[in-house]
Amino acid sequence: MNKNIVKKKINSADYHDYVIKDDVFIGDFEGMYRNSSGVPWHQDKTAYSIFTDIDLAILRNFYQEHRFNSILELGCGLGYIAARLKYEFQKCKVTGVDISPTAIKQAKKKFSGISFHVLDILDTQASRFQDKFDLVYVKDLLWYICHDMDNFINNLQEIIKKGAFIYILQSVPDLNKFYGQNLFPTCDSMITFFSKRFRPLYSSSTYEKNSKRFMGKYAIDKYVRFLGQKV
Repeated sequence: MNKNIVKKKINSADYHDYVIKDDVFIGDFEGMYRNSSGVPWHQDKTAYSIFTDIDLAILRNFYQEHRFNSILELGCGLGYIAARLKYEFQKCKVTGVDISPTAIKQAKKKFSGISFHVLDILDTQASRFQDKFDLVYVKDLLWYICHDMDNFINNLQEIIKKGAFIYILQSVPDLNKFYGQNLFPTCDSMITFFSKRFRPLYSSSTYEKNSKRFMGKYAIDKYVRFLGQKV
C-alpha cells in the first residue's frame, strides 16, 4: 500500500476530511456521501459553472466532426455532470459510474434517462464494460487514483472502444506541496503523461484567476484539459 494512503473510520460533516487530509489520501467516498452535511464539491453548482461550460463547448465542437453515441462519466458522484452531458448530447446514451453506492442511489433518484452503476475503476470489475464507450469523461478524478495509475490506465483502455476518445478536466493545486505531486508536479507533466498513452487531439493548461467566485478556495486555480484518442 502506498505510504500516503490510509484507511480509517471518520466521523465528520466536512466532506474534505474523507478525501485528502494533511497530504494523506483517505479515500472514504462512501463515508463522505453518507455523512457530509453539504453536497461534496458543490456538484449541484459546479455542474453549471463556467468550467463545465468550457468543457461542453469543446466537446460540442468536437462532436460536429466525430459523432459519438455513448458517453461514460467516471466518478459521477450525484450525477449532475452526467445529467448535463445527457442534455447537451441527447442522442447519446450516457452512463455514470462511482465507487460510492450511496452516491449512485441518490443519482438514480435525481436523474432519469441515465444508466448509473457502482464501479471502482481500479477494480477488475471494470472489464464488464469492455469496449463499450465512445467517449469517457473524467473530471477531477486523477488525484484519487494516482497511487495506482498503471491499473487505472489499463482499465481505462479496456472500457474505451478502439478509436474512441477520453476527455480529462483536472484541477491542479496552486501550492508548493500537494498530494500526487510526485507523479504530476506540473500541468504540462499531466498532458505529457496522457499524450504518451492516447493520441492527443486537444490540450490546454490555464490559470483561472479569482476562480473562488465559482469553485475552490484559492485565488488562482490551475486547470488541465486533455482530449485524446485510443489507437
